[in-house]
Amino acid sequence: MHGYGGDAHAFDTWRALLKPHGIDAFHVVQYRVDSNEVDLDDLAEALERTVRAHPKLDAARQLHVLVHSTGMLVLLAWLARHPQRAHALDWVIALAPASHGSPLAHLGRGMLAALWNGTLTPGPDLLEGGDRLLRALELASPDVDPFQREPPPLDPARLLVASGTRGYTFPRSALHEEGTDGVVRLAGAHPFPIQLDADLTRTPRFTPRLRHHDPWARARHALPLLPLPNHHHGTVLTDPPRGLGHVVANALSGRWTQARVARRVQRLATLAARAADPDAIGWTQLIVRVEDERGDPVPDYYVDLLVRDEEARSTQRTEDVPWRSIAERHPDLPIRVHVHQGDRSRRCFHLDLSRLRRTEAHAPHLALRIAARTGSRLVGYRGHHDSLPSRDPRDPNLWTATLDLTPALHATRALTPGTTTHLRIRLDREPLPFEGPTALARLP
Repeated sequence: MHGYGGDAHAFDTWRALLKPHGIDAFHVVQYRVDSNEVDLDDLAEALERTVRAHPKLDAARQLHVLVHSTGMLVLLAWLARHPQRAHALDWVIALAPASHGSPLAHLGRGMLAALWNGTLTPGPDLLEGGDRLLRALELASPDVDPFQREPPPLDPARLLVASGTRGYTFPRSALHEEGTDGVVRLAGAHPFPIQLDADLTRTPRFTPRLRHHDPWARARHALPLLPLPNHHHGTVLTDPPRGLGHVVANALSGRWTQARVARRVQRLATLAARAADPDAIGWTQLIVRVEDERGDPVPDYYVDLLVRDEEARSTQRTEDVPWRSIAERHPDLPIRVHVHQGDRSRRCFHLDLSRLRRTEAHAPHLALRIAARTGSRLVGYRGHHDSLPSRDPRDPNLWTATLDLTPALHATRALTPGTTTHLRIRLDREPLPFEGPTALARLP
């Protein structure tokens, strides 16, 4: 299954590579992305009908799937709508998958995508660029959130994810950012993120206060994300590394056991990581969604990542050491923030914490400071179960709090290189002022 703008020839190199190993029953699913009315669910339903119309595919007891880029989202949407298909899936090989979107997607919504990839057929569809699909590809998109909250019935131990660490050359390089293969982020390649839930409402749905969930940790360790130095988003298809091709061919042909595949991938991943630029593989991704107790989005909020003051940690107890903004403590630390264009309660942070770990004498303690407002003097947001609440002295109705992430980081691989972490924060929406009679309703 090819990526955005791909075609039936996308996997020609891989077909030639796998054929000598007896794997020649290939079916390339070619789908269209040039209509503004087509979304992921439409493609998932079209894929199901395509499989049903092919007797051998429909009745197959074993299917291997190779996906590239957007093809991963199409596969996840298909399995979410038709989970019964998962019983036939064996290996899923994900090459530079856009599992959590692409930092370029929001740039393509509009005339740029229309001129680059839009249909040229005269009529009402002229220059359409696939707005709905690009919206799903935007970072922190709500369209793909269901796949991460309740992932489809895949066997994560038979999911091999590989992505490049080098971008394209000029002029495409003008749109690149560090930590990507030119199109997708290495940290956003694995489709199953670590889940953190911070329920700060008066009657929390989740206990304890900060809940963590990473059921795929063991599988992610068995088959880690494989970085591919000197490869970008296109060359993983057209010129894949020899070692990767060897592992995939022997896995799909059944010549290697799962344990042997895992050992080979571990070795390849280690060699690739050593050969790659550390600054290219040290990035992590944090996707934050803030909502109220009703589940409605909180669009206007501020979050800041904090770190314990390293100088004070050597002379004070940990609980007494003050928190400082990571941007203030490490002004050179690269952090990129994307606010979803359609839902401002969803934000994606991309940062290289490996640089922080190289400069700090101790393992960093991290916290998140949050402040939310409604824009009205009648209602506001606050939390009740946080450990370090405070109020802004300039605005007593603006509630702020610091949420210590360190326990969850120790319990999971959250915010480690090559991972995506989802953090959902729930706050109470209440009339102002927070205590006593309100300005919204009173007795005359």
